[in-house]
Amino acid sequence: MKSWIDRNAALALLGVKAQTLYAYVSRGRIRMEPDRADARRSLYHAGDIDELVRQRSRGRKAAAIAAGALSLGEPTIPTGISTSTKGRLFFKGQDAVALAHTANLEHVAGLLWEAAIPADLSGRPVAALDPFAALADLASMSQPSLGRGSMTLMQDAGLIVGSLANASGATSDDAPLHQRLVEGWGCDPAAAPKLREALVLMADQVASVKVV
Repeated sequence: MKSWIDRNAALALLGVKAQTLYAYVSRGRIRMEPDRADARRSLYHAGDIDELVRQRSRGRKAAAIAAGALSLGEPTIPTGISTSTKGRLFFKGQDAVALAHTANLEHVAGLLWEAAIPADLSGRPVAALDPFAALADLASMSQPSLGRGSMTLMQDAGLIVGSLANASGATSDDAPLHQRLVEGWGCDPAAAPKLREALVLMADQVASVKVV
């Protein structure tokens, strides 16, 4: 390939309109110089165009892979916490939607953290309703996770989740977290089951707090 090509060749390689080609030039992504044989025309650096085409191709492939992986009916996507397959979410082999009909967040967090008992999400008492301040306070007292036992890490994670809930308005009692939030927020008690279901369905986000 020539080092410099004319506009028609550049447009054909890029598959874009002239305005887009000019935009690439103005942003410094494609070099341009006057055609010595005809001052009315411009030439474009073929190497710059080739590199831009490769970059765009890599971007499209990555986007296609990501879109395909998230489409219903595509291959299973397993993680250390949950598994998504054919449009269904599973927690340790149990259908998350089915779990949401009966379980509360404490039980499901314990399941995801591979504990024999429900997680303790009571948390620390907080001085003010400020989740960021509560998180900063916990961070100042936190210890490295490396070398610590699974049960200790689960207790730490439960402390973080519970304290953030307290700082978000949950009442301080022994009730399950969804009930404490409903009471603290002054919601209709009839909202408690729906909030419980929502928390269970998002439990893989809660479980990711535990870093091994």
